[in-house]
Order: sequence, then structure tokens, then C-alpha cells
Amino acid sequence: GTRMALLTPIVKGWLSEVAQEVTSLGIQIHGGAGFVEETGAAQFMRDARILPIYEGTTGIQANDLVGRKILGDSGKGMTALIADMRSTISELSGVDELKAIEVALAQSVDLLEKSTAWLLASAPDDPNVPGAASVNLLMGAGTIVGGWQMARAALAVTNGTGVAKSDPGFCKAKLITVRFYAEHILPRATGYLVAAMSGPASMMAMPEDLF
Repeated sequence: GTRMALLTPIVKGWLSEVAQEVTSLGIQIHGGAGFVEETGAAQFMRDARILPIYEGTTGIQANDLVGRKILGDSGKGMTALIADMRSTISELSGVDELKAIEVALAQSVDLLEKSTAWLLASAPDDPNVPGAASVNLLMGAGTIVGGWQMARAALAVTNGTGVAKSDPGFCKAKLITVRFYAEHILPRATGYLVAAMSGPASMMAMPEDLF
């Protein structure tokens, strides 16, 4: 449905780009041995490099998100997604160990709403707006959706049933991972979305003969 259509370019684009970072770090932690073939890490990076190409390049996914999935339905799908994320944020409220993710996610979702509104207001007046904002908007949205899913996982392991009872070690590790994401990964969304709202002026300013 509408939700799947909205999330498809976000999942494809954001995760494909994150795979570049993760596999690059996998090489780096092995030092020189990672760059050659001793560890197998280099093969993972080569395999990951095709993801943002054969799944549709990141630029194509971003244009799909902005053009067809946000502007195409006047932001209704994104508005519904934001409402669902805010519902999760309200569930986080009052749980002490989830305060960091609550605060970070709330701030990020507010900025996603602001940047979506900016796109809807600005695009009709300048045909360069959607393309200029697209990749940063996709990456910001992906980072936030990732934080939302991490928050849902945190709620699942603090409800006192199921895995929370059967595997306390897993639950503790999950909460630590969620807090790490909230404090070290989710803030990236601010940079992406501020950049998305900077507009196309500098992107389009270079005369062709200066390239």
C-alpha cells in the first residue's frame, strides 16, 4: 500500500549507502590486512558496492521518494508515517532507560515534518528544488526510520514479557545498542535535513563553462 511505496526508496537508498560505510569500516579495523584478501573483508565491500547501483542508484531512489512518493500525494503518506512515529515516541515517555531515544527521535521527527513541509511549499516555485533536496531528504528519512525501528525494539524488550523474561542478556544488549544509535547515529539526520532545506541555489550556480 501507500506505506510500502513510501518506505521502498528509503529502505533501498539508505541501507545501500549505510552498507558502504559498514563494509569500509570492516576493512579499516583489520588495517592493511583488510585491504588485501587475508580477511575476506574486502570482498564484502566489493559486494556491497553494487547495491546502490543495481537496486537503482541512490539518486534515482531519492528522486522517486521526493517526486512520486512525497510530492505525488501531497505529503499524505509521509504525514501518516510521522504520526505513527510520534505514537511510538509517546510510548517511550516515562521509561527512564528509553529517555535518550525519546528525546532524539522526537527532535528528528519534528525536523522531518519541517523539511517535508518545506519541500511541499518550495517545489511548486522552483523545478530544481526536488532534485536538490532529494538525496539528503532520503538519507535523513532513513536515519530517522531506523531510529524509530530501534525504539520499537527497545519497547519490545522492556515490556516484561516474552524475550524480556527469557533472555535478559539480549535485552540489555539491545537497550545499549538503541541508546548508541540515539546518541551517535540519529543526530546525523539533522545535518541531512538542514542540507535538504538549503535549496538549489548553490547547486545550480556553477556556469557550464567552469566545469
